[in-house]
Amino acid sequence: METLQVNRKKIEKLSTVLNNSRIKIFEYLVDEDTLVVYNNKFHIEKTIAGYMDYIDNKSKIYPEDREKIKQIYKEAKEATVEIREFGEDGDIKHSVLEFTKIVNEDGKLTLIGSTRDITEQRKQEKKLKERARKDSLTGLYNQVYGKKMYQQISESEEAF
Repeated sequence: METLQVNRKKIEKLSTVLNNSRIKIFEYLVDEDTLVVYNNKFHIEKTIAGYMDYIDNKSKIYPEDREKIKQIYKEAKEATVEIREFGEDGDIKHSVLEFTKIVNEDGKLTLIGSTRDITEQRKQEKKLKERARKDSLTGLYNQVYGKKMYQQISESEEAF
């Protein structure tokens, strides 16, 4: 009984970390082409059979990112990849997926992984890049960025 209580406390702590860091845990059953997504209490949140078809036909993953994600699932390889998805409100959602390959007790190949929402991080990076390009007082592009733009234009084939 004491072991069960300790495990519950550990799960509660881990659940808090997952919630605060906006991480979701999933597993992909390679032989069954099934994705299982877990909630922060490690209960099954949803199961998607025929996941390769789902990616093509029903997922919100950007079309340009679908092939790279499907390749990871098909090859069952360990990887870290960033993808974009269409959000509920039409905004772009950025996520990082990390995959680890394991063999289950029954000998079946499985990819386990996590997905982390990095949308806010990408928005902050975009703001910082824009700030670095512009003068804070005038709002005009600064000298360094202006020179870079001039160089790109003068080197392009369509210059003047």
